Amino acid sequence: IMYVALIFSLYNSILILLARNNPNICRNPLFIYAQFLFDLCVVTALVHFTGGLESPFVFLYLLVPTVVAIFYGSSFAIFMAGHAVILFAGINQLESFGFITHYMIAIPPIVLYRDVRFLFLHVVSFFFICLALIYSVSYLADMFRKKQKEIEEISAEKMDFMNNVAHELRSPLTSIKEYISLFAEGMLGEVPPNQKEVLGVLDRQAKRMVTMISDLLDIARIESGKAKFEQKQVNLTQVIDNAATELVPQFVAKKLKLVQAVDPNLPLVQIDELKILEILINLLSNAIKFSRDSGKIYIATGLDPKFVTVSVRDEGHGIEKQDLPHIFEKFYRAQKESASLKGTGLGLSLCKSIIERHGGKIWAKSPGLDKGATFYFSIPLK
Repeated sequence: IMYVALIFSLYNSILILLARNNPNICRNPLFIYAQFLFDLCVVTALVHFTGGLESPFVFLYLLVPTVVAIFYGSSFAIFMAGHAVILFAGINQLESFGFITHYMIAIPPIVLYRDVRFLFLHVVSFFFICLALIYSVSYLADMFRKKQKEIEEISAEKMDFMNNVAHELRSPLTSIKEYISLFAEGMLGEVPPNQKEVLGVLDRQAKRMVTMISDLLDIARIESGKAKFEQKQVNLTQVIDNAATELVPQFVAKKLKLVQAVDPNLPLVQIDELKILEILINLLSNAIKFSRDSGKIYIATGLDPKFVTVSVRDEGHGIEKQDLPHIFEKFYRAQKESASLKGTGLGLSLCKSIIERHGGKIWAKSPGLDKGATFYFSIPLK
């Protein structure tokens, strides 16, 4: 047993030196295969000298394919598991036929659990198997943490790049939008009717791009923790009324009726009033946009011991089941959303960022296309 342990130690020391001096050789598939095959041979020798089929070190056969599966995938692990089975069965058959000696842990009629050698061998094997598992799992966890850190750094770099680009785009776009307005209003000379129509399209698209950039910057600031939230005790009922009042012209334009089921006695909530107002305006604007003329939009509140919930329901186009889990993702837009109704794909993502910063959650439900949709958000009372 000591010889086997010595060989195993020397072999692993050589491997460590090889890995440090020539990392490429350790990535060679043949080298990797030889390494794990030698591990299995060492395990087989250890099992043979500690009782064969009775050996507590039999569990080491499971460890090798497990490590292979973690680092090299299931196909290679199954391949090595086949080697383990052949070696284990082979050594026991050789002992069974008397070709090699079978080393007994305890000689009958001694009861095994009373045999000190048997107990010692099991304790030692248990300890070393635990060490091997701890090392493998710890190494894997370290690798995951390292990769996660790399991903976070890349994500932060991408976010910084996106912020810089957005900042650089906003100023020229604002200038373009202002000049378009000047042309459309005839401030720079008379504009023929056909050109006014084109300028109107340009103006709408410029507004859309400016809105998209502003939303993108807001999301980036919130997600990076740089956005300032001025939270104070606020009457949520009043905030809902303010949002509805701001959108009266849009309701009138589409002949929509707003049906309110808002509890006037809601407790005060600790929120950033302007940010929650922005969410309500966003949700109500979406409901207006996706509703048919002369329809109804419903806004309601609910209360439980920990949260106050607000819902906005429309009777419009609805959302398909496969789209529901993704509608709060950046730039996501439903596949069957008409071109005339397409937005920036950032409004709902911004709502999600704001609500989560308040410690709440936001979600949506819809029975399907042409059956309307309901958006909910909840805010903690404390």
